[in-house]
Amino acid sequence: MVYAELPDFQLTDQDERPFTKGNMEGRVWIVDFVFTRCPTVCTTLSERMSKLQVRLRNTGGDVRLLSISVDPEHDTPAVLKEYAKKFRWQPWKWTWATGDLTEVERVVVQGFKTALDRPQDAKDDIFSITHGTKMILVDRWGRLRGFYDADDEDEGRLMRDVTVVANLERYRPRTSADKDRPAPPAPRLDGP
Repeated sequence: MVYAELPDFQLTDQDERPFTKGNMEGRVWIVDFVFTRCPTVCTTLSERMSKLQVRLRNTGGDVRLLSISVDPEHDTPAVLKEYAKKFRWQPWKWTWATGDLTEVERVVVQGFKTALDRPQDAKDDIFSITHGTKMILVDRWGRLRGFYDADDEDEGRLMRDVTVVANLERYRPRTSADKDRPAPPAPRLDGP
């Protein structure tokens, strides 16, 4: 099932490089939303992503992880990079992104169809940041394919769906319905 297609967006990764929808095309992605000062679920989400990083080690560059900060005013690329190290981060497999607050809100809510509430007047109140806790499976064309809890039961379902999306999508014959959709770029073997 396809839930939605991502719009174009402009974020910044942990190395201060632009990160856009174009960076995602041609690969399968698992995406979550966290912030480094989060006192609740974010650590659980990041630990789950770390576990997925290990489980996905044999997929080469075909399946990647993306964590988007929902607290971009605090979570600079340098802060994200340091935080990522706590979770045995492998930069060739897992990208951490931040950006302008307005753009982050737009891509999280409109693009990834995930809740995010952050009152403008509560800049330093970390308890006022409310965000969705689902991990999202995104296919090679930037289409949302599934929403998953960060628990053991849904991890099994997510891994099954990753296998299906990664393998079937790569070899899916193009049909007349695809005539206006460009073929996904081939995965790069030389890293990000």
